[in-house]
Amino acid sequence: MNVLWIAATGDWLHALIASIIAVLFLCFLFFVLFRASALLVSLKRLGNAVRLLTGKSPPLVKRELSKLFANSRLQPNWAEYEDTLHEQTANQGIDREIVAVRATVPAESFFNAELVVDSTLHTEFFKHLPGIFTGLGIIATFSGLIAGLQSFDVKAVEPDALKASLGGLFGHVGSAFLLSAVAIGLAMICTIVEKILYAANVHAITSIALALDGLFKSGVGEEYLSKLVRSSEDGAVQTKQLKESLVEDLKALLTNLTERQIEATHQLSNEIGASLETSLQVPLQKIADTVQLASQDQSASAGKMIENLMDTFMAQMRDTMGSQMGDLSGMMQQSAASIMRVEESLRRLVDDMQSATHASSEGIQRAMAELLSSLASHERQQSETLGGAQVQMLTHVQSAVERMASAQAAGANQVGEAAADATRRIVEASAEVQKAGEESSRRAAELTESIHDVTLESIRKLESGAAQVASMMAALNEVVDRLARTSGSLAGLHEQSGQLGSRLDQSSTSLRTSTDTLAIASQALSQASVRVEGVSSLMTTEASAREATLKDIQLALSKGQEAAREFGEYSDMLTVKLGDAMEQFGSKTGAVLNHLMTDFDKELGNAVLMLRDIVERMSLIAASDERRR
Repeated sequence: MNVLWIAATGDWLHALIASIIAVLFLCFLFFVLFRASALLVSLKRLGNAVRLLTGKSPPLVKRELSKLFANSRLQPNWAEYEDTLHEQTANQGIDREIVAVRATVPAESFFNAELVVDSTLHTEFFKHLPGIFTGLGIIATFSGLIAGLQSFDVKAVEPDALKASLGGLFGHVGSAFLLSAVAIGLAMICTIVEKILYAANVHAITSIALALDGLFKSGVGEEYLSKLVRSSEDGAVQTKQLKESLVEDLKALLTNLTERQIEATHQLSNEIGASLETSLQVPLQKIADTVQLASQDQSASAGKMIENLMDTFMAQMRDTMGSQMGDLSGMMQQSAASIMRVEESLRRLVDDMQSATHASSEGIQRAMAELLSSLASHERQQSETLGGAQVQMLTHVQSAVERMASAQAAGANQVGEAAADATRRIVEASAEVQKAGEESSRRAAELTESIHDVTLESIRKLESGAAQVASMMAALNEVVDRLARTSGSLAGLHEQSGQLGSRLDQSSTSLRTSTDTLAIASQALSQASVRVEGVSSLMTTEASAREATLKDIQLALSKGQEAAREFGEYSDMLTVKLGDAMEQFGSKTGAVLNHLMTDFDKELGNAVLMLRDIVERMSLIAASDERRR
């Protein structure tokens, strides 16, 4: 021990390694050796106690196990396993008792080494403890070797010094090897002890799981599944039997109900026929009379109403369309006359302007010719002194005359263009008016055709209504005839009933005759009711036809009003367009005339100024000539 102590405290590194080894070994002693031993003892005790419960009743076994695991390390595992146990009950008199406890999950799922042993002994850490000890021993070996080499004096040559150096080297190496041997020995001891205790605990917990599986039988799921299959098969068989029995019972029940219903229906039919025979004879006669009177009054009133309505409609259409067409024709004639008057006025204006322009140009040319001739004679007299001035004056006068002629020609061209433009606009307006007249004539023709079609359709519907009324009257007459025949049959029936007492030997024959007559009367009554319904439907159809005719007439009136409104709008539009065209023509004509007169006045003023300038120059020249003389 002294040598080991010296080796452990030889230097600080060896002391640190020895301390780590000692601490780890103490932890191993507490967590592995002590706790594993205590766990092993507890598991063996529990395993022996569980095995002692073999052969007892399942409810008692469950209660004993709950008490056994209550204060042990395995109490949480037992609580989870207990929840998976299934108690099977059975009727014992009036109560249900537990007859078996079945296992649904193997006990090994809750009692195994991973859940019990590994978590208690910290196996994941301590299974690596031998490797840690071995590593620390290797570190101690190399650290002692390094320390001995550091203390060795390589310069020592004397035997004593060399001996001392080698002694120190061997001492360090020996202590290091001793510490390494202790660490490796502890590693082997820990491995052996840990594996033995771990294996013993695993065996103990496995034996407990096997003992629990022996106490509780498994396979409850398969058993219940087989029971469900058997119960499903039994239910299918019982359902089939129940269906067959229900079908037979319902068949018999429905057959009886059908027979009773047929008998009740026959009895009810006989009672209804008898009641109809006694109660409908007089009312049907009254209905026939009333319907005949109503149909006559209705036909007369309908004919009068339709005749009055058609007369009113045709009179209103003649008034409306005649007045509108007359107004349209008058307006178109007035528009054409106005356009013709405007065209004649424009032509006269153009002719007057051309004649005035031609006369003014001729007058100006004559005046200029006279002026030029007088100037030429005067210039001939003054040819020597006024040669240069005369040439210049003639040049100015000629240019002024040319400008005036060009201005007059341009004015005439502009007047002609304005007149042509005005004529073109008038022609376009006339074409639009003519087109509007054609459009209005076409619309009036379409309106007249639509009114004619509507009128024909109304007359056709009235004819069909009259035909329906006639068929209705024929049906009413037939109904009256059938009612008369029915009354005769009923009278014969009463006569035969009166003679029934005296003809006892012919009772069966009379009874059969009465029955047949009653059946014929019932059929006649049913046919009469059908005829009355047909008459009602015919009257409804005739009323619908009258309403449709009235709607068509109202539609034709609305179309006529719409066409009149469109014609009025179109006439207003034509009036506005004609007014705009005349206004544009007047404004453009005035503008052209103003422009022509302005240009003419300007050119005339320029010519007058030039003439005055020439006259002044000639006066100056004449005055200078007189002074020279």
